[in-house]
Amino acid sequence: MAITDFVCPNCKRPLSLTDVVDPSDLRCVKCDTPLVNGKEETQSFSNPSQEILKDQEYASAPRPIPQRSDPKRKRLETRRRIKSREFSNEKVPPLRSKSGSTAKQATPPKEAPKEERFGKFKILKQLGEGGMGTVYKAVNTIMNREVALKMIRPEFAMADEANMKRFHREAAAAAGLIHPNIVTLYSSGEENGQHYLELEFVDGPSAESLVMKRGKQNVAIAVRIVRDAARGLLEAHSHNIVHRDIKPDNILLSSDGNAKIADFGLAKGYGEGVDSQTMMTQLTEPGMAVGTPHYMSPEQCEAADLDGSSDIYSLGCTFYFLLAGEPPFPGNDIMKIMHQHLLEFPTDLRERNEHVTDDLNDIIVKMMNKIPDKRYPDMSALIKDLNTLDLTARKKPADSVEKKDKSITAYWLGLFGKD
Repeated sequence: MAITDFVCPNCKRPLSLTDVVDPSDLRCVKCDTPLVNGKEETQSFSNPSQEILKDQEYASAPRPIPQRSDPKRKRLETRRRIKSREFSNEKVPPLRSKSGSTAKQATPPKEAPKEERFGKFKILKQLGEGGMGTVYKAVNTIMNREVALKMIRPEFAMADEANMKRFHREAAAAAGLIHPNIVTLYSSGEENGQHYLELEFVDGPSAESLVMKRGKQNVAIAVRIVRDAARGLLEAHSHNIVHRDIKPDNILLSSDGNAKIADFGLAKGYGEGVDSQTMMTQLTEPGMAVGTPHYMSPEQCEAADLDGSSDIYSLGCTFYFLLAGEPPFPGNDIMKIMHQHLLEFPTDLRERNEHVTDDLNDIIVKMMNKIPDKRYPDMSALIKDLNTLDLTARKKPADSVEKKDKSITAYWLGLFGKD
């Protein structure tokens, strides 16, 4: 009798010891019937004919009906396994709902972003980026006020130490300008080698972004913006401070309806002792632009001495931009734009905006006169004309210029003082 050969007394299936799962408890792998309880239940298959007969009996024997698994028992078993592995590193299979879908496991809460700080300031978000640096919305934790924090580019600060000393002197002078139409400069300083400016936070867009979003502006709105800017510049000029970089992006619109001039004293580099070659290097070097050619006065293009008249010209270019939807001399060629400021004339604004009256056009032409002495003598004279301007006045007849033997070009030449 071979100890490795067995036959199931129930289903008559011939088996060997290799078919048995648990040697200590010999059972049939098919019907789970005990196989050996003693030697008398063990049958030998040493006789080949007997083996064939048993195979035929096994083939003809009825098969037991397989038992179906109990779903409830299976769920209980799964829960038991999960509990037993509660403190184990083994991955637990996802539980399933009654509908059979996998239940979503709760995700851990996200960590709060780390608070970014710079000295006494808590940085909230970035507002913009320019040639001199990046502007952030921040909170002065000592004064508990929202501010616009301007970080000066390191390459700008490292370029010229004397320039940075002058920069801080001018910032200190600009900090004395307190006016509703001027963005207040609270302080300037240095933190770990990083120069910065602490400015008033204005909760509104710039004049440039307003036009970029909505196109050319209503005449009344444009007049109001320019008049507010002129009032702020009048205050600055009374303190002998020239802005030098008036442009739509430096006119901010607050939620209370006021236009405010920003970045006073930051656009130095066009004054005494700066030749045209140095100025062009500053204009064309990446990240080091100190002015915007589209709004530069002719004397700026020539690197001449500047006074308040230069700001009047730049404000006139800004006025033109608000009503036309683009600068007087559009384009990207810096040399060409500077040449146009010096020698050429922009398209008549009345052709760009049908709502521009002749009186309003005369004001803008006078502001943009290429000869400084033929512009407004000061901002107060400009404000007076803007206050008395009749925005409902009809245009003059279209042929009125021709009756006076003046073409559009001759009209501009006459106002610019050219022969």
